[in-house]
Amino acid sequence: MFNATFMGTTDAMIVLDDKGTIVAVNEVANAMLESPEKSLVGSNIEEILGPQPFLETVLQERKPILNQDIQVKKRKQTLHLFSAVPVNNKSNRAILTLRKAEQPIKNGKLSSASITRFTFDRIIGSSQQTLKSISMAKKFAVSDYNIMIQGESGTGKDVFAQAIHNASRPDGPFIALNCAAIPKDLIESELFGYEGGAFTGAERQGKPGKIEQANGGTLFLDEIGDMPIELQAVLLRAIENKIISHVGGSRDIHVNFRLITATNRNLLELVKNNKFREDLYYRISVFNIVIPPLRERGSEIIQLAEYFVNVFSQEQGLPKPTLSNAVKYILLEYNWPGNVRQLQNAMLYAVCMSCDNVIRPDCLSEDICKTAESLEEQMQEKLISNSESENNSPSMKDIEKMVIKKALDENSNIRSAAKMLGLSKSTLYRKIKEYNLM
Repeated sequence: MFNATFMGTTDAMIVLDDKGTIVAVNEVANAMLESPEKSLVGSNIEEILGPQPFLETVLQERKPILNQDIQVKKRKQTLHLFSAVPVNNKSNRAILTLRKAEQPIKNGKLSSASITRFTFDRIIGSSQQTLKSISMAKKFAVSDYNIMIQGESGTGKDVFAQAIHNASRPDGPFIALNCAAIPKDLIESELFGYEGGAFTGAERQGKPGKIEQANGGTLFLDEIGDMPIELQAVLLRAIENKIISHVGGSRDIHVNFRLITATNRNLLELVKNNKFREDLYYRISVFNIVIPPLRERGSEIIQLAEYFVNVFSQEQGLPKPTLSNAVKYILLEYNWPGNVRQLQNAMLYAVCMSCDNVIRPDCLSEDICKTAESLEEQMQEKLISNSESENNSPSMKDIEKMVIKKALDENSNIRSAAKMLGLSKSTLYRKIKEYNLM
């Protein structure tokens, strides 16, 4: 019966002695560990999987390990350790049950949702609000307490979450789930996993949930305000006890993860309206980070725009165009309802539309161009009211003067203003004197 089960299961099964030597292995394990022609029997498990902390726990301390992702760097793959159970008899053996994880390793990093490209030194920003947010995130990252990131859609909450993960648990998985993107009847199974046959359409062998996949790393729940209230009590228990159960299962699964949540909604308002649990709110918001909207970041908008222009130019194999002063003025005055995400798309469009290596107002998308027309009218009114122009059409010098004035207002010193404008300090001093902006 044991042999039939051992050889007939779809899971990889390996039997070890107390020294970690493989004494039995099924065909699935041979194929999974890329040894279909030669049996792994007689090899030491660390030769196959590399050093793994769980092995000592199972073989020496004789304690079982359940549901843990392990990284096999030698083979650049991730395996899901379904169980590692010691057989407590005279043989002192242990049985490992392995499955392929959903996120394979690529180039030494987890792929799919587990890729974390951003670190704190890659976050672009010079405004006081952004620097404050970065400083707070760095301080919070060193602890293991829950963090909530608040900000409008498109401000880069996921970027901060990745940076925190890379500063605190870089060797563990980063698992993200958008609570607003999953249907209400599926979010529980996505989050907690399910047993085989738990519901219609469920996979026969079951499936681990996002919390299990985040074991040893970070779970990022985006748009937490959209989580169904009937599921919030179950999530609260998982956060407090670090214990979950599969949908359709009864076995407790111990997990270790760092929780980061994000929202663009006012959760306290939802609490008042009984749409969000108060106890869950205070559990997930031990630390709070607020990401400012793009319209409040001043000259940082130009920094980001030039960064995106550089990235897209390289991607498209095009010469890097420069931003005209008129475009800089429009970018600084535009409201950016879509925040950084909208600016990114706008610069991609502008790079493709640019001519003579210069991005002018007519290179911007239609929605921004419409705003540009109203901004041009505002400039005319300002210029006329200040008696700076006798005609109704502002000259390039008029626009340049307004851009320089705005840059000086937005920056605390000449060096940062010059950097924003793409000018040298001496050129900026000359133009300040020329336009009488002292």
